[in-house]
Amino acid sequence: MLDAEAHGLGVEEAARIVNEAAPRWAAMNLLAPTYEMSAKIASRLDPSVALMVGGHHAKAMPGRVLDDPRMRNLRALVLGEGELRVAALLDDEQRRKELPDVLWRDPLLGTRAAGIADPKTRAQMLGPNIDALPYVNRAFLPQDPYQAAPTAADQRLAARRPWLAAAARSGHMEANIVGSRGCPYNCTFCGAAVSANPDVTIRVRSPQNIIGELDQLHDEYGVTAFRFVDDLFLGVGRVIDEQMAAFTQHRIGDRYVWDATGRINVLSRLLDADLGRLVANGLREVALGIESGSDRILAAMDKRIDAAMTERVARRLVAHGIGVKGLLHPRIPRRDPRRPGRHRPAHPQALSRCWVRDCLMVRRGMVGLRSGPVFRPWWAGWQRR
Repeated sequence: MLDAEAHGLGVEEAARIVNEAAPRWAAMNLLAPTYEMSAKIASRLDPSVALMVGGHHAKAMPGRVLDDPRMRNLRALVLGEGELRVAALLDDEQRRKELPDVLWRDPLLGTRAAGIADPKTRAQMLGPNIDALPYVNRAFLPQDPYQAAPTAADQRLAARRPWLAAAARSGHMEANIVGSRGCPYNCTFCGAAVSANPDVTIRVRSPQNIIGELDQLHDEYGVTAFRFVDDLFLGVGRVIDEQMAAFTQHRIGDRYVWDATGRINVLSRLLDADLGRLVANGLREVALGIESGSDRILAAMDKRIDAAMTERVARRLVAHGIGVKGLLHPRIPRRDPRRPGRHRPAHPQALSRCWVRDCLMVRRGMVGLRSGPVFRPWWAGWQRR
């Protein structure tokens, strides 16, 4: 496992390390912002190293990846969740013929090929039981867990929870957790949108499975803070209820703190008692997908929220002592009336930034703003607006 970005490696050095290790296979996670660097590394791999790729970019544009001459070592392009299919490929490359959503290019005929799966095993191969998978082996991850710097939220919480005094001084040991896979929502800008992932079955890990990983990370690495990076941990009401009942039973809030991404429309339906229960169970910060302060743009994104709802939710969270991190799209594509089907260059959302500053900076140090890029390579839904 080589995290070239985490180690600050250049293209030549990353390729050299792989070639010196001389593995049977090298696998890459392809993302749009770093695809060119990945392709350059791939072009420098020894011909004896078989290449496997996956990731958002591979899923969005498999044809372009397969046709890229720099990917000459490519033996398997895996679409979607790869645990079971990757294991099968490592066992025998020829099994790609029987694996669903595995693509490759015949170097002699110049044609593309795809595996033909047994209908009885297709669903299991594409959506494995996530409670049956082993926990992530953090020994391969150079930046997870990591020692975090103390934050204002840590200092605020320590005033009410004496066991957090040390973290308020020196910071928590933190780790990232994936509590679910798939998303039922269809935000037009998002690579995880349900319409972009028809092969993904939406699944949530059981509370016992999640708590087992939290405790394991605490025992092995001393982790006391966790960030849930999936879309559903605070994104579906029934999931919140099920997880918090187990967190209460296991006294998670007396041992750990945690952050998560939340859906504004879901959080808007929670009662004050529900928010209090989240805090008692260790919730420290919620990341909200604000996206825009324009109701017109929010409707076009299919966000199922409006600006007033965002403001209400942010104020309520802060009032309960929950930190809020807002995520906003800095640029939004505009339709060009002179060229049907085309878009003008994106423009900064100055109005949205002012709205966030004026409406959501409720209490100094408790609400932050973070801008992010558009992750999908093309806003397919935007053409309908």
